[in-house]
Amino acid sequence: VLAAGLSQIHIIHPRSQAYYRRGPIEAAHDVAQALGTHTIPMLTSLPDDERDALAQILRQSTAGFVLWPLREDCDRDLLAQFRQLRVPFVVCDQDVGDCDFVGVDNWAGTRLAVEHLRRAGHRNIAYLTQSLKLPSPAQRCAGYRAACLEARLRSSVGQVIEIPTHEE
Repeated sequence: VLAAGLSQIHIIHPRSQAYYRRGPIEAAHDVAQALGTHTIPMLTSLPDDERDALAQILRQSTAGFVLWPLREDCDRDLLAQFRQLRVPFVVCDQDVGDCDFVGVDNWAGTRLAVEHLRRAGHRNIAYLTQSLKLPSPAQRCAGYRAACLEARLRSSVGQVIEIPTHEE
């Protein structure tokens, strides 16, 4: 339910081409259209940009927002202020604690993939990824390495190949 006089839903999404895909912006648009409101995309490149975007939304009125944090230790102090004001929001891809969250267990998912490949007879497994500076790929890589060590696939542990984006 939208608060009286509010007609904006914000979406804070990393600007990185490694992250940016057609879909999240359109999904937010569809939700906003169904609610008779509109979305305001806010693309961020650095954690400080993300903090500035959250602070800007806090100063304005919003019907809610969706956040794709750029790091695991995102701005919990600002998120707490939104909770106190009863502003609805959801965090995607990173479970940052006491808030609604949509995502997957990156670490366990990659472990399961390695275990599946090992059971299928593979003994030399490589992990290709986007930048390990981003939280999700780093978590997936940690799961990959843990599964390789557990399965005694020592030669695979170091076979992590980062595919650079145009921004790196």
